[in-house]
Amino acid sequence: MQEVNILHENEKRYPRFNGFGEMLFWSYANLQMLVAANNKGKATYDRQCYMIRAKAFKAYKEGRWLRFNKALLPQMGRW
Repeated sequence: MQEVNILHENEKRYPRFNGFGEMLFWSYANLQMLVAANNKGKATYDRQCYMIRAKAFKAYKEGRWLRFNKALLPQMGRW
């Protein structure tokens, strides 16, 4: 039997993850989107913010997070 997913007009579509790791990566990518919007003084998310989230999530999944966040590491005080 095939699963049927019917969304009503007011329902939101949430992403599905393959495990806890992907869910954690999604959370970090959302946090990075929030920080980027906040640093630029934006009151709402725009297209650029969503692009940052998408690129961050992809980088986290591929294991490239260190290279992607290289500019943020000196601000953390550990590097």
